[in-house]
Amino acid sequence: MTQLPEIKNYKIIRKIGEGGYGKVYLASHGDGYVALKIIQSENSGRERKALEKYSKISDRANIVNILDIGFTSDFFYYATPLADPLDGAFAKEDFRWQPKSLQNLIAARLDSPSKDWFSPEEILAIMGPIFDAAIALGENGLLHRDIKPDNILFFGGRAKLSDFGLVENDRRSVSNMGTPLYSAPSWYVAKGGNPDAYGIAATFYTLISGNLPDTLGRPAYRFPEKEIKDRDRWLHWHRCILRCVSENPSERFVTLEAFKQAVFSENFESSKSYGIGKKGGGNSRKISIAVVAVIALLGVFLAAKYAIFHRATPPEDMVAVSDELYSKIKANGFQSGVFFIEDMQTWKRQRMSVLKVCQDNFIQSKALAEKTKEQVLADVEKRIADFCKTDQLFAPNSDEFKEYREKEIEMALYAWRLARSSLADELETIRNLKDALRGENAYREYVAHEYKNYLDSLK
Repeated sequence: MTQLPEIKNYKIIRKIGEGGYGKVYLASHGDGYVALKIIQSENSGRERKALEKYSKISDRANIVNILDIGFTSDFFYYATPLADPLDGAFAKEDFRWQPKSLQNLIAARLDSPSKDWFSPEEILAIMGPIFDAAIALGENGLLHRDIKPDNILFFGGRAKLSDFGLVENDRRSVSNMGTPLYSAPSWYVAKGGNPDAYGIAATFYTLISGNLPDTLGRPAYRFPEKEIKDRDRWLHWHRCILRCVSENPSERFVTLEAFKQAVFSENFESSKSYGIGKKGGGNSRKISIAVVAVIALLGVFLAAKYAIFHRATPPEDMVAVSDELYSKIKANGFQSGVFFIEDMQTWKRQRMSVLKVCQDNFIQSKALAEKTKEQVLADVEKRIADFCKTDQLFAPNSDEFKEYREKEIEMALYAWRLARSSLADELETIRNLKDALRGENAYREYVAHEYKNYLDSLK
C-alpha cells in the first residue's frame, strides 16, 4: 500500500507498525483512537482464520481485545484499543508518538542514561500476564506462535499479548511460523516442545539481558549492560530459560504453568539441577515418576504418530466423505467458522517438514547410540570442564559442584540409553511418514476425522 487506505468511520493518521501480512495504523474513531490492522484481501485468509480461532477464547484479561472487524473490496481490517504511549509528552498525532510495547520499552531502557535495569518486580509484572495469556490460549486448544517483545503491549500500565494473525490449532503438524529468533526451531517442536513456551523463553531472555535470543546460553550475554541488584535471581531465571528450550525433552517443563511457577519461585536452588532433586526417598520417588512419565509420553507420541500415518484399519471416528466433496477438499481445502481442513498439497508440505526433522533427529540419535559408555562419560567431563571455565556457579570440589556433576552424568547416560532403545521406533516413524506421503490414504483419513469434527460442531 503506497498511500493511506480509506475505511468508513475511521480516519487513518499514519502507520505505527506491522504484523503478519498486514500493517497497523493509528486511526481516530468516534471520540477516541484505535490501532487498525489492515490486510490486503488476497493475503487475508490466514489472518481471518486466526481471528475465528481467537473468538473462542473465554479468558481475555491478558489478551488485547478486538473492537471491530470488517471488509472492503480491497482490504480486511480489524480494530483494537490503542496502547499506552511510550512517552506521554507527545500527542497521538505527533509522528514521535510511539505505542508502549515491550520492544520499545527495552530499547528505551538500553538508551537511557540511567544505570538501572528493570527491577525483578517490574519483570515479573510484565511476564505474569503473558504467561497467563499463553496458558489461556492453550486451554482453548490454540497457539499464538508469534510471542515476542513487539507483540506485548501495555494498556493502563498492564502488559497484554497482541497480534493474533498466526493463531493456530495446537496440533503436532502445525507449521513453524512467527519471527526469526523468537519462533521455536523445528527440532524443538518435533520433540514435543510448545512453540509458545519457546517464544516466552526467548522474550523473557531479551527482557532480563537486553540481548537478542541468538546469544541465549552464552555467559558473556547473561546480564544487561546496566546495574542489577540480584544476580542470584538472574542466574535462576537463566537456568529456567535454558531448561525450557533444552534439546532434551525430559529436561523441559511439562506445562507452561510449571514454567511460570519456576520463574516466580523464590527458591533459586531449585533450578540448579533442572528439576532433579537431591538423593533421598521422597525426591528419588519423584525422579522415578518423572522419568516414567517422560517415557510414557514418548510412547504415546510414537503410538499417535503411527496411528495417524499408518492405520491398518479405519478408525471408529471416521465418517463417510463423498468422492465429490473429497475431491473439492483435496484441491482447495475446506473452511467454515472455526473449522478448516488443509488441501492435500499443504498437508503434505507440512508433513515433509516433520519428516525432515525426524530424519535429522534420527541421525543425531544414531550418532549418540553408536558411542560407547566410556565415550559418553568423556564427553560429559569435557562439557563440565568447558562450563566451569566460563561460569563460576560452583566452587571446585564443593558439594554443589559434585551434585551438578553427578546429575550431568545421570542425564547424559539417560539420553544415551534412550537413544539406543528408541532407534527402531524412530526409524519406523520415518517409514510411516514416507508411506503417508507416497499415497493419499492418510490424507483421506485426516479429512474424514476433521470433517466429523465439523459435523459435530453443527449439532
